[in-house]
Amino acid sequence: MAFNKEFLKHFIDKRNDLDWFTNYYRNTPGSFNYDIISNCIQKYMPPEDSLILDISLDPGIFSEIIAQANRRLVIADISEEQIKTTRKKFETLGVISQIDQFAIVDEVYDLSHFQNDSFDMTMSLFSTLSYTCEKRNKFFNEIVRVTKIGAPILFTVKNKIAYLRSLIREKKTKKLVSTTKSGIWEMLDTHYKQFEEFPDEPAYYAFTSKELSGFLEKYDCEILEMFAVNSINLKDSKVMTKLRENEEAWNNLLEIEKRISSDAGLIDSGEEILVVVRKKVI
Repeated sequence: MAFNKEFLKHFIDKRNDLDWFTNYYRNTPGSFNYDIISNCIQKYMPPEDSLILDISLDPGIFSEIIAQANRRLVIADISEEQIKTTRKKFETLGVISQIDQFAIVDEVYDLSHFQNDSFDMTMSLFSTLSYTCEKRNKFFNEIVRVTKIGAPILFTVKNKIAYLRSLIREKKTKKLVSTTKSGIWEMLDTHYKQFEEFPDEPAYYAFTSKELSGFLEKYDCEILEMFAVNSINLKDSKVMTKLRENEEAWNNLLEIEKRISSDAGLIDSGEEILVVVRKKVI
């Protein structure tokens, strides 16, 4: 299953045109995921005036938190259109001064634009690592290279269960009947999900928590945290909206999620797997 930059760029541009990310995080299930990830970012955020790299497939959704907290940012993307959207958003928010650079990278896995040990924290969210497919080793090697020793790296990856669960939830009967054509068996056997719609979604590589642990050993990275994003698997908008109306109930729900999502039996059960590592001090 080959990485295809043009497919990936088309996917990003189309999501950008549809304002997919904003719409997703406005709905209550999406906002639950947002709170989980943003709480993790705030936990590991380095001191003021630190320089942070965001190399993700989104228009700076989580970079907003960092800029508003008076940290400096480099936002990198393969999509020029998405960079334009992100720049305009940060200008509107009045935090454009916190952006040191908007960088267009030719290949998402190639960070040769940046020097070794440049960043006090690196983020790669929205399963960017999964979308690099067979280039995932090269991409993560680059992330480690540009991050300072001892600095945190936050990233998310796809897992198998979220896709398979979505087929049932969204009643995609044809894919469950034509499993060979839809690539379900391929995904279970090889971790690769085929290129498909929404719209023209590129192929991606779905990790397991066990595999991630082995993957990270090659890079001399210390795992600080690994947990599921939404292990509770609450997706009913009406139920979630009702819970969101009660601040105490919502905060308790987030606390429940925090306490159970790193359990070895639940890490693979959420929407994504979120991992925090740091380069080991040699």
